[in-house]
Amino acid sequence: VARRLRLAELHSREGQTAAAIEQFKRVCDQLWAAGAFQDYTRVAERLLYHDANIRDVQRDLASAYVRIGQARKAVAKLGSLLQATPEDVGCNEIFAYAMAQMGKEDKAASIAIEIARRVRKDNPDLGKVIALLEMVPTWDSAQDGEAKRLIGELRGRAGKPPSGPSPAARQAAAASSSPARA
Repeated sequence: VARRLRLAELHSREGQTAAAIEQFKRVCDQLWAAGAFQDYTRVAERLLYHDANIRDVQRDLASAYVRIGQARKAVAKLGSLLQATPEDVGCNEIFAYAMAQMGKEDKAASIAIEIARRVRKDNPDLGKVIALLEMVPTWDSAQDGEAKRLIGELRGRAGKPPSGPSPAARQAAAASSSPARA
């Protein structure tokens, strides 16, 4: 990782932007796979300096910020992504976790419920939406009834039985409300 990072910085200093971007991407992938989220944030920020339009890196950077407890930075990174594609389940999921981390559990629950209302049955992220909805009772018990109703509806659309929390929801709760890589 260190050598590849030095190579990326060398390409950057020499004005070889495309080569620098490629090396920074590789370093980011390696750091994410290793779970080195603090280091990932530094390298991803450097990568986005060269190309601010890499949406998957922006989303992963926001997720990494939530994982290391810097929810405000995550929200800042998500702003442009959510403005461009407000229906993006992955971005909204990270946004909900960031809101919960910032102590705004009612907002996190509202985001989860709004995502569920908009999602279509053919959406490949339906499982993520259900898992996110299953977190609602831990964030805002006042919205528990609506969340349960939507879970049943979404499971019905997906052809799954409406019983109990999914393994993904149990794992999400156990992982202290950390979003997955989008």
